[in-house]
Amino acid sequence: MSEELRSRGIALLLLHQGFVKTGITGFRGNINPSDSARALIKTINVKSLRDSGSFFNIDENKLPW
Repeated sequence: MSEELRSRGIALLLLHQGFVKTGITGFRGNINPSDSARALIKTINVKSLRDSGSFFNIDENKLPW
């Protein structure tokens, strides 16, 4: 899908939100939801079309796929 969208100028990124303190994790995470969201937005803002199809952590580092 990333290749099809790339030809249209659209980047597709896969993002890992981190171990977030929510009910799903029993509130045992190491990052609160608002900090996770801010970090994801920052990651989205610094990535470009050349990063399309890649998987990134909230610290903007590429994760193995």
